[in-house]
Amino acid sequence: VIRRNYIEPALSRDDWAGAAIAAAQQLGTVGNDTESRGNLPLTTVALILGLVVAAMLGLWLWSRRSRRRRRAAELEAARHVDPTDPRALARVPLEALDGLSRQIVVDVDNAVRTSSNELTLAEEEFGTARTAPFRAAVDAAQSALAKALHTRQILDDAIPETPQQRRELLTAVIVSAAAADRELDAQTHAFDELRVSHEQNLVLPHVARADLKAVYDALVDIGLATANAGLVTDIIACPGLDYCALANARSIPVAQEISTRFGSQARQEEIGDLKIKISGCINACGHHHVGHIGILGVEKKGAELYQVTLGGSGGEDASIGEIIGRGFEPEHIAGAIETIIDTYVALRTGPEETFLAAYRRTGPAPFKEALYADQAKAA
Repeated sequence: VIRRNYIEPALSRDDWAGAAIAAAQQLGTVGNDTESRGNLPLTTVALILGLVVAAMLGLWLWSRRSRRRRRAAELEAARHVDPTDPRALARVPLEALDGLSRQIVVDVDNAVRTSSNELTLAEEEFGTARTAPFRAAVDAAQSALAKALHTRQILDDAIPETPQQRRELLTAVIVSAAAADRELDAQTHAFDELRVSHEQNLVLPHVARADLKAVYDALVDIGLATANAGLVTDIIACPGLDYCALANARSIPVAQEISTRFGSQARQEEIGDLKIKISGCINACGHHHVGHIGILGVEKKGAELYQVTLGGSGGEDASIGEIIGRGFEPEHIAGAIETIIDTYVALRTGPEETFLAAYRRTGPAPFKEALYADQAKAA
């Protein structure tokens, strides 16, 4: 009777405290009646009451903890939804949508402050004309942030909204703020620092881990995402005769032809670690003498000629490359390099044996034979 008439109605209203109080009061009444008849001691009734209250309190605490966990899980799931897509946000529970809007407003506020400082530096370095898109993005983000803060004030005031009105306002806050935040990110990357390594590779030194996927996708869009560092097409070449008055021979066209021959990513990975370095004259700006395969452009009787050295290294196991034999004309040098590499692949003990290790194991003999066998037979 007590459960049906007093406890269950309170629980149906989610009134855990009221249910416990009602149970205690009714059991106290029962205890007084039974004690007056000598059937049940008062201390026993008190013990029962204490157990009931403790049980009700435990259920109340468990219920609160369960709701917090559910809300935390819903908010975490909401963080993985595209915040610029209203249709995706329509599937997010209202409480999670509210939490997401509060978080994204804070994120955009921080992004605006950071971007404003970065914009000042960018304008000083690149000028206002080149940074105009960045300025527009910052202004748009500041406007979106002001509107979002105003909407949050409406949501948090004493005037209640219907669930549908609240959802529409929260969605508007999230979509506009997220769009502004993404545009700020894009402009921040556009004016970040770019470095060139001594191996003529480009380095983006300040990309946060959280932004790696976005930067990679942007590189994919412009055809610059394929990694070739340390592979056969990762060639170091000086400007050569095309741009340098000191050069005896061209370097860039040779590097381009070699890269074209080994353009297949699968073939590059099959060959493995290999450093080709090209210099257009004896000044050795391309460090040909420490390339696993070095190419030196020289002049012979008024014509360009390329000497090939093998076995050089600029690493901790440094060594100077050995001249393999007579030089090659411009139209034959790329073919000679391909012959050298094919010879290496055929004689190596396995993919784990690098070109440098294989050359040091075999010496120049198999490479000379592959390059000059036809000349030897003719002689």
